[in-house]
Amino acid sequence: MVPAAALNTQRALEPDLELSTWERIVMTPEEFRVAGHQLIDWIADYRQQIPDLPVRAQVAPGDVRSALPAQPPTNPEDFSQLLK
Repeated sequence: MVPAAALNTQRALEPDLELSTWERIVMTPEEFRVAGHQLIDWIADYRQQIPDLPVRAQVAPGDVRSALPAQPPTNPEDFSQLLK
């Protein structure tokens, strides 16, 4: 269950979104805990490989921006997808 205060705050920011949309955006405490562990594992793995990474960027200016979609997603994405 999503705390009412969180939903009220979010509805104030975007009143046109349906309640079900906000319920999908807000993480439960357990979902937050799992996502936090995934993030810490990703950071630890990254730090472990730092000695093997190149010092300079391997892409040209603008490459990252051009790889992004023109519009942001309309629905929330699973947190684990962000770490790929």
